[in-house]
Amino acid sequence: MNCTLTGIVPIALFATLTLSGCTVLTDSQVKNINAFAATAKSYSAYPDAVLRQRADLHLHSELVVASQFTDPDAIDHRLDAARKSYNSAVQMSPKFDLSLQLIQQYAGLLTKLSSEQYITDLSSPSTSLGENLSGLVAIYNSRVRDTLPASLGSSISKVVLLVGKTLTRHKQTAALKEFVLTADTLVQVTTRNLIAVLDGESFTDAKGNTFPTLQSLLATERDFFMQNYRRVIFGDNTRINYESIKFYYDELTAYDNTELARQAIVQAAKSLAKAHATLAANVREKRDLKDIIAQTQQLITEVQSVRNIFAGLHNPIKLP
Repeated sequence: MNCTLTGIVPIALFATLTLSGCTVLTDSQVKNINAFAATAKSYSAYPDAVLRQRADLHLHSELVVASQFTDPDAIDHRLDAARKSYNSAVQMSPKFDLSLQLIQQYAGLLTKLSSEQYITDLSSPSTSLGENLSGLVAIYNSRVRDTLPASLGSSISKVVLLVGKTLTRHKQTAALKEFVLTADTLVQVTTRNLIAVLDGESFTDAKGNTFPTLQSLLATERDFFMQNYRRVIFGDNTRINYESIKFYYDELTAYDNTELARQAIVQAAKSLAKAHATLAANVREKRDLKDIIAQTQQLITEVQSVRNIFAGLHNPIKLP
C-alpha cells in the first residue's frame, strides 16, 4: 500500500493507515536484520565449543600422564584431578559465560522478531525469550564490573510488549528498529568480553583476578602435551608403534586446528560487533537496500569459515 496520502484523506483514516499499514522499516531492512540474526545465532555456538575442544585436549594430556603409573590408586588420583581440571576448563569466567548467553538470547529473539512468519505465529515464546534476555541483563550487571545500562532490561521488555497480540507489520518493524538500536550496546560489550577471554595473553575477571586467555592456554598446553607424550610414551621403546605415533600426530593436528578455530572465532566476534553497529546505523531511517549489507555479508563468510574449521577438528589429517 502506498503510504503517501493526499489532503482529501480524513485524519482518522490517515492514523489508521499509519499504525496498521505503513512500515517503519522496509522489507529489505527486515531481511538484513534477519540475515544478521540468523548468522549471530549460528556463531553463538562456537565460542563455547572451542573451550570444550581445548578441555578435551587437556584431558587427553592428563590421561597420558596417568598412563605412566602402575598403582591403581595413583591412577585414580590422577583421573580425579583430570575430571576437576576438565570441569574448570569449560568455564573460563562468568563474564565470558554470561556474555555468550546474552548474545545467544539476543540473536534468538531478533531472529524471531524479524521472521516473515512472525505475524501469524503468535503461539511462539517471544515473551519468554524477552524475559530471559531481560533477566540475563540483570544477572550480568550484578556480577560483572563492565556493566550494561541499567535501563536495558526494561527497554527489552517494552520492545517485546510493543508487538503484543494485535501484531501488525507496522508494530513488528517498529519493535525491530527499537530493539536493534537499544541492543547495540549489549552487542558491543559482550563481543568485547568474548575477545578479551579468547585473545591475547591474559584477561581480568569480574573480581579483578588475572587469568591466561585461551590463546595462551593452547600454546602452553600444546607444549605440555608434547613433553609428556615424549617422556611417557616415546621414552618407553615398548610403547612406540603405529598407533602411538598416529595419536601423537592427530593430537598435534587438533591443537593446530583448535588454534585456527580460536583465531577465526575472534575475527568473527569483531565482525559481529561491526555488522551490528552498521545495522543500527542503517535502521535509523527507512530505506531500500539492494542486497545484504557488506558488514553482514563479511560476518556470514567468517562464520562459514569457523564452521569449516570445526569440521576439521573432528577429522584430523591422516598419515599417508
